[in-house]
Formats: sequence, C-alpha cells, structure tokens
Amino acid sequence: MTYNGIRNMFPDINSMNQRVNIIYDTTPSSETDRQYYKVYKQTPEANSIITEGTTITVYMSKSKKTNSEEFF
Repeated sequence: MTYNGIRNMFPDINSMNQRVNIIYDTTPSSETDRQYYKVYKQTPEANSIITEGTTITVYMSKSKKTNSEEFF
C-alpha cells in the first residue's frame, strides 16, 4: 500500500480516535517523493483485531520488496 492509500483508508484519523504513525526508512525528499514509498511492515499485523484508540504503525520504503497482501 502506498502513502496515498493509507491516507485514503484513514481520511480523518483524529475523529476515529486512532493514530497512524508512519516511519520511513529514509526521509522522503518531497511530497512527490513520498508517493513512491510502500508499506513493508506494520504493527499490529494485518487482520489483527484492534480496538478504538489503537495506534497503527506503518513502516515505509522505496527500496524494500513487499508482499502487499500482508498489509491492512
């Protein structure tokens, strides 16, 4: 999943009382550059049962290979 996909999935994070932390392996050089990053890891893991207020952390990279079915 891309950065834009995450933002589309959580359009108003604060109103849902959920927090999404996005951690990059290297800092994007611009907003345009950010669009090329994909999720390579997340906590809690995909398909986990989460409650309201749970913090979701996604780790993003342009270079690490991912299996997109494992996320969200």
